[in-house]
Parts: sequence; C-alpha cells; structure tokens
Amino acid sequence: MRTTFLVLLMPLLATAALAQTKTINDTQCEITVPSNWAESKVGGVGAHAADRSLTAQLHSFQASDYPSAVDSLKQMSATVLEDNSSRMVLEMPMGGTSRKQVFVLTKTKPVGCRASVMYSQPALAATAKQIAESVKPLK
Repeated sequence: MRTTFLVLLMPLLATAALAQTKTINDTQCEITVPSNWAESKVGGVGAHAADRSLTAQLHSFQASDYPSAVDSLKQMSATVLEDNSSRMVLEMPMGGTSRKQVFVLTKTKPVGCRASVMYSQPALAATAKQIAESVKPLK
C-alpha cells in the first residue's frame, strides 16, 4: 500500500516542483526545469532531479541539420507523438529498461533546439514531456 501511495504521489510532487522553476541554456537555446534540480555540463548542458528520476539535456543545432536529427531518432525506435509547424515531439524506450526519453526538436531558424528528458517511471511521463516542451531558442 505504501509503495502504491508513493508511486501515485510522485507525479504530484514533480508537477508541484515545476511551480518554482529556473531556466538553463546553452549559447542558443533554453529549457525550464524545477528550481531544485542540479545543473550539469556532462554530455552537454542539462539538469537532473535529486533522485535522478528525471534528467534533461539541451542542445542547439543548425536548422539545416533538422532532417538528419529526426532520422537518427527514428532509427533508434523513437515514436512521433506530435509533429506540427513549430516542433516535433518524440518518445523512445531506453534499451531493455523501463526508462524512456522524450525529445522535442524545434523547427526554428537559423538555429533549432533539442531537449531530451529521460524518466524512470511511467508516472513521470507527463512531467518529462512538460519539461521537454519548454525548450525554445534564446531571443
């Protein structure tokens, strides 16, 4: 019973944590994460929850590289969740584990932005998507 309660409570805590946020950015893009997340420069610009149940990475790319970025994600079994004139949202399982990753690629020019948020439990999927969808170019 306690485990069930904690699993149901986790998304609420993660969403509540988004009430206080901070932005992290590389030289051309930014993403909004909960203010209590630790920032990291390992593997690019990113941040993670204290328990590492959610981890975000941010990358900018030349708009001309957008097709190859999408193709490489699709080759790794990513599923398109949304594709519109401003962005594409994809989700991908992380090989043999229950972990998944949500990607958002902006269709902005001259620079596109890619956010990826890895999450460890299905209950965190909506929070991961919300964080990834906050990606945008710096003005």
